[in-house]
Amino acid sequence: MKNLLKFNKLTEQSKSQTEIISKKYKNDIEEIINIFNLQFEYFYAHLTVACIEPYVLEYESDKMLGIILIKNMYSFYSSIILTQKGLVGSARIIFRNIFESLIIGKYAALSKDTKFIKKWHNGGILSLKSNVFERVSKPYKDSGLAKLWETLCKFTHSTIYSQQMMEPNDKDIKYNYILIKVLLEMNYHLINSYYVNDSLRYYTQESNLYPVDESNNTPVKEERKKLKLLLKKTKSKMTKEDRKNIYDYKLKWKLK
Repeated sequence: MKNLLKFNKLTEQSKSQTEIISKKYKNDIEEIINIFNLQFEYFYAHLTVACIEPYVLEYESDKMLGIILIKNMYSFYSSIILTQKGLVGSARIIFRNIFESLIIGKYAALSKDTKFIKKWHNGGILSLKSNVFERVSKPYKDSGLAKLWETLCKFTHSTIYSQQMMEPNDKDIKYNYILIKVLLEMNYHLINSYYVNDSLRYYTQESNLYPVDESNNTPVKEERKKLKLLLKKTKSKMTKEDRKNIYDYKLKWKLK
Protein backbone atom coordinates (compact mmCIF):
# COMPACT_ATOMS: atom_id res chain seq x y z
CA MET A 1 0.00 0.00 0.00
CA LYS A 2 2.85 2.36 0.89
CA ASN A 3 4.52 1.70 -2.44
CA LEU A 4 1.26 2.46 -4.24
CA LEU A 5 0.99 5.76 -2.39
CA LYS A 6 4.54 6.65 -3.42
CA PHE A 7 3.75 5.82 -7.05
CA ASN A 8 0.57 7.93 -6.90
CA LYS A 9 2.57 10.78 -5.40
CA LEU A 10 4.99 10.70 -8.32
CA THR A 11 2.05 10.59 -10.73
CA GLU A 12 0.54 13.70 -9.15
CA GLN A 13 3.94 15.39 -9.20
CA SER A 14 4.22 14.63 -12.92
CA LYS A 15 0.76 16.09 -13.59
CA SER A 16 1.66 19.23 -11.66
CA GLN A 17 4.96 19.60 -13.53
CA THR A 18 3.19 19.13 -16.87
CA GLU A 19 0.85 22.04 -16.11
CA ILE A 20 3.71 24.29 -15.00
CA ILE A 21 6.08 23.42 -17.87
CA SER A 22 3.33 23.58 -20.52
CA LYS A 23 2.56 27.17 -19.52
CA LYS A 24 6.08 28.42 -18.82
CA TYR A 25 7.65 26.86 -21.92
CA LYS A 26 4.67 27.14 -24.24
CA ASN A 27 6.68 28.81 -27.02
CA ASP A 28 9.48 26.23 -26.89
CA ILE A 29 7.03 23.34 -26.94
CA GLU A 30 5.05 24.77 -29.87
CA GLU A 31 8.24 25.47 -31.80
CA ILE A 32 9.54 21.93 -31.24
CA ILE A 33 6.22 20.32 -32.20
CA ASN A 34 6.07 22.42 -35.40
CA ILE A 35 9.60 21.37 -36.35
CA PHE A 36 8.80 17.74 -35.50
CA ASN A 37 5.61 17.71 -37.60
CA LEU A 38 7.10 19.44 -40.64
CA GLN A 39 10.24 17.32 -40.54
CA PHE A 40 8.55 13.96 -40.35
CA GLU A 41 5.87 14.90 -42.89
CA TYR A 42 8.75 15.71 -45.24
CA PHE A 43 10.46 12.41 -44.44
CA TYR A 44 7.29 10.33 -44.79
CA ALA A 45 6.43 11.90 -48.14
CA HIS A 46 9.77 10.63 -49.48
CA LEU A 47 9.56 7.32 -47.63
CA THR A 48 6.17 6.63 -49.23
CA VAL A 49 7.59 7.17 -52.71
CA ALA A 50 10.64 5.04 -51.86
CA CYS A 51 8.31 2.16 -50.93
CA ILE A 52 6.47 2.52 -54.27
CA GLU A 53 9.63 2.99 -56.33
CA PRO A 54 12.27 1.01 -54.34
CA TYR A 55 14.91 1.29 -57.08
CA VAL A 56 15.47 4.97 -56.24
CA LEU A 57 17.41 3.90 -53.13
CA GLU A 58 20.66 2.48 -54.45
CA TYR A 59 22.61 1.45 -51.35
CA GLU A 60 22.16 -0.65 -48.22
CA SER A 61 22.90 2.50 -46.23
CA ASP A 62 19.68 4.04 -47.64
CA LYS A 63 17.59 1.27 -46.09
CA MET A 64 19.53 1.65 -42.85
CA LEU A 65 18.78 5.39 -42.76
CA GLY A 66 15.08 4.73 -43.34
CA ILE A 67 14.96 2.49 -40.26
CA ILE A 68 16.99 4.94 -38.16
CA LEU A 69 14.76 7.87 -39.10
CA ILE A 70 11.54 6.01 -38.31
CA LYS A 71 12.92 5.02 -34.90
CA ASN A 72 14.10 8.58 -34.27
CA MET A 73 10.55 9.83 -34.73
CA TYR A 74 9.42 7.75 -31.75
CA SER A 75 12.52 8.66 -29.74
CA PHE A 76 11.97 12.39 -30.28
CA TYR A 77 8.30 12.03 -29.33
CA SER A 78 9.20 10.17 -26.13
CA SER A 79 11.85 12.71 -25.09
CA ILE A 80 9.48 15.63 -25.76
CA ILE A 81 6.71 14.04 -23.66
CA LEU A 82 9.06 13.10 -20.81
CA THR A 83 10.54 16.60 -20.64
CA GLN A 84 7.06 18.13 -20.59
CA LYS A 85 6.20 15.85 -17.64
CA GLY A 86 9.29 17.06 -15.78
CA LEU A 87 11.13 13.75 -16.24
CA VAL A 88 14.22 15.41 -17.69
CA GLY A 89 16.60 12.65 -16.55
CA SER A 90 14.66 9.95 -18.36
CA ALA A 91 14.52 12.09 -21.52
CA ARG A 92 18.31 12.48 -21.51
CA ILE A 93 18.81 8.73 -21.75
CA ILE A 94 16.90 8.87 -25.05
CA PHE A 95 18.99 11.84 -26.26
CA ARG A 96 22.06 9.63 -26.34
CA ASN A 97 20.25 7.04 -28.47
CA ILE A 98 19.14 9.73 -30.94
CA PHE A 99 22.61 11.28 -31.11
CA GLU A 100 24.37 7.95 -31.68
CA SER A 101 21.91 6.98 -34.41
CA LEU A 102 22.56 10.31 -36.16
CA ILE A 103 26.34 9.84 -36.05
CA ILE A 104 26.19 6.18 -37.13
CA GLY A 105 23.68 6.98 -39.88
CA LYS A 106 25.75 9.74 -41.43
CA TYR A 107 28.94 7.68 -41.26
CA ALA A 108 27.22 4.74 -42.97
CA ALA A 109 25.84 7.01 -45.70
CA LEU A 110 29.28 8.50 -46.37
CA SER A 111 31.45 5.40 -46.08
CA LYS A 112 29.10 2.83 -47.67
CA ASP A 113 31.03 0.43 -45.40
CA THR A 114 29.20 -2.86 -46.03
CA LYS A 115 30.72 -4.62 -42.98
CA PHE A 116 29.69 -1.75 -40.72
CA ILE A 117 26.16 -1.67 -42.16
CA LYS A 118 25.77 -5.46 -42.04
CA LYS A 119 26.87 -5.53 -38.41
CA TRP A 120 24.24 -2.88 -37.60
CA HIS A 121 21.51 -4.81 -39.44
CA ASN A 122 22.51 -7.99 -37.58
CA GLY A 123 22.10 -6.27 -34.23
CA GLY A 124 25.81 -5.93 -33.50
CA ILE A 125 27.13 -3.28 -31.16
CA LEU A 126 29.04 -0.48 -32.89
CA SER A 127 31.47 1.66 -30.90
CA LEU A 128 31.08 5.33 -31.69
CA LYS A 129 34.68 5.96 -30.69
CA SER A 130 36.51 3.21 -32.59
CA ASN A 131 34.02 2.52 -35.39
CA VAL A 132 33.19 6.15 -36.24
CA PHE A 133 35.09 9.00 -34.54
CA GLU A 134 38.51 7.42 -35.06
CA ARG A 135 37.68 6.92 -38.76
CA VAL A 136 36.70 10.55 -39.30
CA SER A 137 39.51 13.09 -39.78
CA LYS A 138 37.19 16.09 -40.02
CA PRO A 139 35.54 17.17 -37.79
CA TYR A 140 38.28 16.01 -35.48
CA LYS A 141 37.61 13.51 -32.70
CA ASP A 142 38.00 16.25 -30.06
CA SER A 143 35.27 18.35 -31.75
CA GLY A 144 32.06 19.54 -30.12
CA LEU A 145 30.31 16.36 -31.27
CA ALA A 146 32.72 14.15 -29.32
CA LYS A 147 32.31 16.35 -26.24
CA LEU A 148 28.52 16.29 -26.56
CA TRP A 149 28.62 12.50 -26.80
CA GLU A 150 30.74 12.38 -23.63
CA THR A 151 28.13 14.49 -21.83
CA LEU A 152 25.26 12.30 -23.05
CA CYS A 153 27.13 9.19 -21.86
CA LYS A 154 27.35 10.71 -18.37
CA PHE A 155 23.57 11.18 -18.43
CA THR A 156 23.07 7.55 -19.44
CA HIS A 157 25.62 5.66 -17.35
CA SER A 158 25.22 5.39 -13.58
CA THR A 159 27.09 8.60 -12.76
CA ILE A 160 26.33 11.56 -10.52
CA TYR A 161 24.93 13.30 -13.64
CA SER A 162 22.40 10.58 -14.55
CA GLN A 163 18.66 10.77 -13.81
CA GLN A 164 17.29 13.25 -11.24
CA MET A 165 16.61 13.37 -7.51
CA MET A 166 13.78 15.88 -7.40
CA GLU A 167 11.60 18.15 -9.52
CA PRO A 168 13.63 19.76 -12.32
CA ASN A 169 14.72 23.39 -12.17
CA ASP A 170 14.61 25.88 -15.04
CA LYS A 171 18.19 25.11 -16.04
CA ASP A 172 17.40 21.41 -16.46
CA ILE A 173 14.27 22.03 -18.54
CA LYS A 174 15.90 24.67 -20.75
CA TYR A 175 18.84 22.37 -21.44
CA ASN A 176 16.52 19.59 -22.58
CA TYR A 177 14.54 21.83 -24.91
CA ILE A 178 17.69 23.29 -26.45
CA LEU A 179 19.16 19.84 -26.98
CA ILE A 180 15.93 18.58 -28.59
CA LYS A 181 16.12 21.48 -31.06
CA VAL A 182 19.81 20.78 -31.79
CA LEU A 183 19.12 17.09 -32.41
CA LEU A 184 16.08 17.87 -34.56
CA GLU A 185 18.17 20.03 -36.88
CA MET A 186 20.81 17.30 -37.12
CA ASN A 187 18.06 14.81 -37.89
CA TYR A 188 16.74 17.01 -40.71
CA HIS A 189 20.24 17.18 -42.18
CA LEU A 190 20.38 13.38 -42.23
CA ILE A 191 17.00 13.25 -43.97
CA ASN A 192 17.55 15.96 -46.55
CA SER A 193 21.23 15.46 -47.36
CA TYR A 194 21.61 11.68 -47.11
CA TYR A 195 18.29 9.85 -47.20
CA VAL A 196 16.68 12.00 -49.90
CA ASN A 197 18.87 11.48 -52.97
CA ASP A 198 18.38 13.19 -56.36
CA SER A 199 16.11 10.45 -57.77
CA LEU A 200 13.90 10.32 -54.70
CA ARG A 201 13.73 14.11 -54.60
CA TYR A 202 12.66 14.19 -58.24
CA TYR A 203 9.87 11.64 -57.90
CA THR A 204 8.58 13.19 -54.66
CA GLN A 205 8.94 16.90 -55.40
CA GLU A 206 9.20 17.34 -59.17
CA SER A 207 7.41 14.47 -60.86
CA ASN A 208 3.73 14.71 -61.77
CA LEU A 209 3.32 11.19 -60.35
CA TYR A 210 3.81 12.17 -56.69
CA PRO A 211 3.70 15.98 -56.47
CA VAL A 212 1.69 16.36 -53.25
CA ASP A 213 1.67 15.06 -49.70
CA GLU A 214 -1.76 13.42 -49.61
CA SER A 215 -2.23 13.96 -45.86
CA ASN A 216 -2.55 17.74 -46.17
CA ASN A 217 -2.52 18.45 -49.94
CA THR A 218 0.48 20.76 -49.53
CA PRO A 219 3.39 20.51 -51.99
CA VAL A 220 6.41 18.93 -50.31
CA LYS A 221 8.66 21.79 -51.42
CA GLU A 222 6.45 24.28 -49.57
CA GLU A 223 6.68 22.23 -46.37
CA ARG A 224 10.46 22.18 -46.76
CA LYS A 225 10.58 25.98 -47.07
CA LYS A 226 8.55 26.39 -43.89
CA LEU A 227 10.82 23.97 -42.06
CA LYS A 228 14.02 25.70 -43.18
CA LEU A 229 12.72 29.09 -42.01
CA LEU A 230 11.68 27.65 -38.65
CA LEU A 231 15.06 25.95 -38.13
CA LYS A 232 16.85 29.18 -39.02
CA LYS A 233 14.76 31.10 -36.49
CA THR A 234 15.38 28.48 -33.81
CA LYS A 235 19.13 28.37 -34.40
CA SER A 236 19.41 32.16 -34.12
CA LYS A 237 18.44 31.86 -30.44
CA MET A 238 21.01 29.17 -29.61
CA THR A 239 24.39 29.60 -27.96
CA LYS A 240 27.59 29.55 -29.99
CA GLU A 241 28.37 26.07 -28.65
CA ASP A 242 25.00 24.66 -29.74
CA ARG A 243 25.33 26.17 -33.22
CA LYS A 244 28.87 24.72 -33.44
CA ASN A 245 27.55 21.22 -32.71
CA ILE A 246 25.04 21.58 -35.56
CA TYR A 247 27.77 23.00 -37.84
CA ASP A 248 30.15 20.10 -37.08
CA TYR A 249 27.41 17.58 -37.82
CA LYS A 250 26.38 19.25 -41.08
CA LEU A 251 30.01 19.71 -42.15
CA LYS A 252 31.23 17.57 -45.03
CA TRP A 253 33.03 14.87 -43.06
CA LYS A 254 36.39 13.60 -44.28
CA LEU A 255 37.01 9.90 -43.69
CA LYS A 256 40.43 8.37 -43.10
